[in-house]
Amino acid sequence: MGSSRTKDRITVTLADGHRQTLEKIARKNKVKLAFVVRLAVAEFLANPQRGEALLDFSIDDNDARHAESTDG
Repeated sequence: MGSSRTKDRITVTLADGHRQTLEKIARKNKVKLAFVVRLAVAEFLANPQRGEALLDFSIDDNDARHAESTDG
């Protein structure tokens, strides 16, 4: 039975070497590259304190609406 969750697709340009590193992790763990990327995103969002020095994680509904209207 298929998942009832809605899935979003994005395209991301990675820095030199990042794809190769992610592919090595996927091969080592016998999983797909997409799984590694989804896991990394989930971990990043679950633990925003790791990225606090780089990003402002405080969003409200107005921020989300603004981001949707300005994303290209």
